[in-house]
Amino acid sequence: MRAPRTWFLGHRRPRVKPGSPPSPGPVTDFTGNAQADAEAIARHLGRPGDLQRRLLPLSPGPGRSSRTLLVLYLDNLVNVARLERAVVLPLLEGPPGALDRPDGLLGVIAAAHVRLVSTVPDAATRLIHGWVMVLGDGWPQAAGIELPDWPGRAVDEPPSEVVTKGPRTGFVEELRKNLALLRVTFPTPNLRVQLFSCGKEPGISVAMVWMEGRTPPERVERGRILLGRLHDILGPVDIQTVSELVGRTTMRVLPLFFQTERVDRVAAALREGRIAIFVDRSPFALVAPSTFFMMLTSAEDYYQPPEVALALRLTRMVGFLLALVATPFYIGLVGFNPGVLPTRLAMAVSASRQGVPYPAWMEALIMELMMTILVEASVRLPRAIGSAATVVGGLIIGQAAAQASLISNLMIIVVAVSAITSFALPNVEILYAVRVMKWPMMLAAGLMGLPGLFVAFVLMTMWMASLRSLDEPYLYPMAPFEGIAVLRDTLLRRRWEILHPGRYRPQVPPFDAAPTRPASGEVTP
Repeated sequence: MRAPRTWFLGHRRPRVKPGSPPSPGPVTDFTGNAQADAEAIARHLGRPGDLQRRLLPLSPGPGRSSRTLLVLYLDNLVNVARLERAVVLPLLEGPPGALDRPDGLLGVIAAAHVRLVSTVPDAATRLIHGWVMVLGDGWPQAAGIELPDWPGRAVDEPPSEVVTKGPRTGFVEELRKNLALLRVTFPTPNLRVQLFSCGKEPGISVAMVWMEGRTPPERVERGRILLGRLHDILGPVDIQTVSELVGRTTMRVLPLFFQTERVDRVAAALREGRIAIFVDRSPFALVAPSTFFMMLTSAEDYYQPPEVALALRLTRMVGFLLALVATPFYIGLVGFNPGVLPTRLAMAVSASRQGVPYPAWMEALIMELMMTILVEASVRLPRAIGSAATVVGGLIIGQAAAQASLISNLMIIVVAVSAITSFALPNVEILYAVRVMKWPMMLAAGLMGLPGLFVAFVLMTMWMASLRSLDEPYLYPMAPFEGIAVLRDTLLRRRWEILHPGRYRPQVPPFDAAPTRPASGEVTP
């Protein structure tokens, strides 16, 4: 019988004969010979060409014998200037007798993170993460110093969540920098951070952040349990991997966790008692639990007046419905139930489809497929030619198809309305989910007309109501219904004194009141 494949990488599991003892693994403890230990580390890494070795001969002095230390690091991952200043010079000028054992470096090295490493695999892993290893003859351990200098991009405006009003700060692909950005934006001593190591080869650092006093303890414990299960998974770990494995649902069309690149959105979610999950080497953060209506809100809603925010949210909800049901509604109406239309409108629809050689459902299928391909092509192409491809595909091909009576003009209008309204959605994951959920509804409308579309829409709503995000209802506050929450910050964006009832409005003096002058030596805020 063939050995099963592993669930993630697809490699075959090694066959082990029954009753045979397991093969002993390689000896990983340091031998005390600096050259031999350095060779073992290099062999574990595959003898890379960027592995740098540097010998530091220490001259003998009073109470100190002659000794040679070996410094290992990977080029372009270590700050060489800090290496010279924090490691090399202190070792050359170290006190007598302090370098006879590796723990003596703890008081000599001028670095914040200095650790003793006992195994070759641990030393190799730390080298990959920007550490420097110091080896010495007779040392049972190596000294590791963290001096990373990774290439990365600067903090910039998030490209997936562009706003016209509000902060321009977005996360980057470095976990430490992302946590620093969050602490600068949300400076509170109640912020709690817990780190996890997820994955085996390689292990990726994952951080769970919450606000003490706002986040329920059972929610924090639930997050700990779910993230703790990711320690033994194989393969690379990314923000999407964590979202899929933590979500634990069979159908992942809709995003169960809100992903954002904006620092202010994560800070606002922490104030609401949610948790945020960061993954190293990913510029996105997961917010849990999340609701469907969070996907339809934008950060700009909170930087606009409440009336403007209400209009924007209603526009996005209408856009979501049109993007989802516009094309299926056209199929059911024209192909099965044209009698519900007024006489003049029915005649206009019939005149627009005159000469089209196939039914409405096939016409809609072709147009939706071509529109999906056109949108994907415009996204993947370079910016210099992406707009030109959109113009050529949208105008020239569409006009030619209409003149050749292959596609009706009304079908072009319906598909264009469906595409444009989908671009009004502020979340990219919801945009892709709408594209996927549209196809089953088109199938139902093509088989049973408007009654089939209605049944498909009801089944989709029931399925959405059954979803849970970190054991919280996905359609809250609609299902279960809570009217106060709906009017507070779902459909409406109430004023700040209602959203934050603990904060009082500032007392504004009357216009005719005399201005107060600060006392002598007092500094005005």
